[in-house]
Amino acid sequence: MSKENTPIEELIEKLIDSRNNRTNHTIVSTLNAVIEYIETHLPKEREAIEEAYEEGYYDHFDEFNDDYYNDKYGK
Repeated sequence: MSKENTPIEELIEKLIDSRNNRTNHTIVSTLNAVIEYIETHLPKEREAIEEAYEEGYYDHFDEFNDDYYNDKYGK
């Protein structure tokens, strides 16, 4: 089974690619700060994924549950 990236991991890869193609030091510094910030939040993303999986497993959801998402994230 091949490893898939989460959307946040994909975003980090795109930012790194963008950073590597830049020469402006201000832009590179900004991208470095954004990448670092996002990377520090990867554990929180993992917790959210694990929690959603467990909710679905224990509640036996057959499809996405809008109530869970709305209650959890208020969106």
